[in-house]
Amino acid sequence: MLIDFEYNGKKYMHFDTEQEWPEFTAEQKDQIINLGLFADIRAKRNRLLAESDYTQMPDSDLSDSEKLAWVAYRKELRALPQNYTAAADVIWPISPLDAANK
Repeated sequence: MLIDFEYNGKKYMHFDTEQEWPEFTAEQKDQIINLGLFADIRAKRNRLLAESDYTQMPDSDLSDSEKLAWVAYRKELRALPQNYTAAADVIWPISPLDAANK
């Protein structure tokens, strides 16, 4: 996994999370890995929001109740990063499309 991040004003790129990072304490290393994972989470969240933009267009074929379901889903996506302190704890909301296909 590639981790690309900035920490205390310095830029870092790291490919192997198992390799020793002598300049960091174990706690700092965990924080840095968490920052990289949250960057991945935000990227996925942004992609999911972009993929569902069509659901909010006035000319979409969705019913009012379907649009409201997508509004709720998109609201959950937007709140996703700030509702968690650890990337490993993130629970992704289920899209109305996936919920309907279950």
